Amino acid sequence: MSDFDHPVQLILDASALAAYGNSETVGELLSEVEEEDHLIAIPQGSLAQALGANAHRGLLALLLERDRCVEVDPMEDWEELGKFLGLVGTAHDLHDAAIVLAAVRYKAYILTDRPSDYTRIFKGVRCIKLEAPWAD
Repeated sequence: MSDFDHPVQLILDASALAAYGNSETVGELLSEVEEEDHLIAIPQGSLAQALGANAHRGLLALLLERDRCVEVDPMEDWEELGKFLGLVGTAHDLHDAAIVLAAVRYKAYILTDRPSDYTRIFKGVRCIKLEAPWAD
């Protein structure tokens, strides 16, 4: 996984990406992280999942243009991911496990509408629950 000059504080999963533009909560969290000079990680797999679920492509592109948003590939270090899967078990969704590994490595929170998908993999992972229908 990539190392950065600033700490990663927040990881957006596909549900958070789909909610971007429709949720004041997502925008407020992004602004808070940026004000603290931290980074927001956007996994490539989450981008693909969000686009597949009809997220607005233009909004995703705008999100990626934000100064503190970094696109990451948590599966780029397949050996580290493989060792992690050896510890937590291989019955989990591979992309979800990769997001959990990134959250543990970066000591970051996962913004999601389904925290149990991640805490089932590793109970110690920190999630921020995004409430549907993503409107405040």
